[in-house]
Amino acid sequence: MPTDVGHSSLIMSFLYNIAEVSPDLENLILGPFELPQQLLDSCVKFKQLQRLELRGVLFSTTDTILGDIGSLEHLKEFILEERKESPVDFAVSQAEAAVAPPMRNASTMSNLFPSLKTLQIVGTSDLIEKVVSGVTSPDLCELSITFTTITSNMRIMRRKKEKMESTVFILKNVIERWASLISVAVIADAGKTAFLPNDILRDLLLQPELKRLEINRFDISSIASALPEVVGEAYCSQLETLLLPVTNSVPLSRLRPMAMAWPNLTSLRCKFDLASWVHPTMVDPISHKLESLTVASDDQSSPVQQPQGSRLLKVAAYIDRLFPDLTEMEVVADDFGRQLYQHEPKWVQVFDMLRLLQTVRAHDRQRFRASYLTAAAAAEQLYDSVMVWKQQGSLTVTGISLPLFQQFFSSITPGTFGSPTVAYQTILSSVEAFSDEFIAVKAKCTPADAKGVDVPNPHQEKGNFLKLP
Repeated sequence: MPTDVGHSSLIMSFLYNIAEVSPDLENLILGPFELPQQLLDSCVKFKQLQRLELRGVLFSTTDTILGDIGSLEHLKEFILEERKESPVDFAVSQAEAAVAPPMRNASTMSNLFPSLKTLQIVGTSDLIEKVVSGVTSPDLCELSITFTTITSNMRIMRRKKEKMESTVFILKNVIERWASLISVAVIADAGKTAFLPNDILRDLLLQPELKRLEINRFDISSIASALPEVVGEAYCSQLETLLLPVTNSVPLSRLRPMAMAWPNLTSLRCKFDLASWVHPTMVDPISHKLESLTVASDDQSSPVQQPQGSRLLKVAAYIDRLFPDLTEMEVVADDFGRQLYQHEPKWVQVFDMLRLLQTVRAHDRQRFRASYLTAAAAAEQLYDSVMVWKQQGSLTVTGISLPLFQQFFSSITPGTFGSPTVAYQTILSSVEAFSDEFIAVKAKCTPADAKGVDVPNPHQEKGNFLKLP
């Protein structure tokens, strides 16, 4: 339900009427305009709500409404977007606070949202901390928090008795309380880049059930040294989407260990450092599922300083051998996906070369598939010839077919040869062996599901071609 300034009383009346007619309402959306506290009070009349979305809330007035919403026993999805407070808003909030119900005590505020599974908050670090600390549901699996303002007050973890910033305090609280998280998004939209320690990134990546992790506008200064340790421990990771902040570079050489650590990864965003990359002498291909690769812009150098084409081709080949199934490739300027190609000619070239390699591989695959289909047909023709020769007890070589038989018995001459002769026995055994090689290679290259078969000609590899007259 979209709301507008000046219509709060009308909307409240409407909600009260809905509460009487349909008290079992399960889904309610309010916003994205100003949502005064009196309007929010009407939300808690729907005791069966399972999804509540509030956009444009001023929560600096009182904790009462937050506590009332949190007491909704069936609420599974809560989306809260706090509106930044203007001077007029501040005056209104002070007036509302004067007539608001008494503040809830700490014990009441810490027993909220018992059935919550999805939580999305856009607001100050104080609001986020208040809501996250109050959630009691053990089944929270999706969490998205966007910090619009980060307070400078330090927090102290009671168990460890160490001081930390509010963002770190909140994330440590999340990590310690919920091991069943499937999706986590942490965004700093406070006008500046926030700091995130390596151990927070490590603990998030090692969540056993996590499938999606997104971190935006955070500075992880030692991310290059943190990843190797994570990679070594993430052997059973379920991670499918990893969107790292673009404020810090990761050496390109880390790409392969990352691929090995997260075999289910289908989407990756990262800022890679090409300057220190040394092309390995041998890169064994791996069959990885990655489909989308987003690279952050880090190149502000002049065209003269750009890496040579041969080096970029090696980068493209390196990525292609790791991720043969890539379908989406792009270059972005920041965490929010803004594209800035003019500053990244090198990555544009790499991706162009990568697409060329994929095209060449696709053509080779089609050619080898044709070879796979014809391999059995060629073997069948030769097996049939051997069967006919055995039934006849002889074979005939003419001037036209002589070049064919010379491949199997070099001293053969035109004529008819019976079963007791050396020529007959040598040709039959050689033709059978030649056919068996086709079938053996085909069997070796056929996967269990018989899909994606790629079979080379076994005799072509040896430089031995079957020449037909």
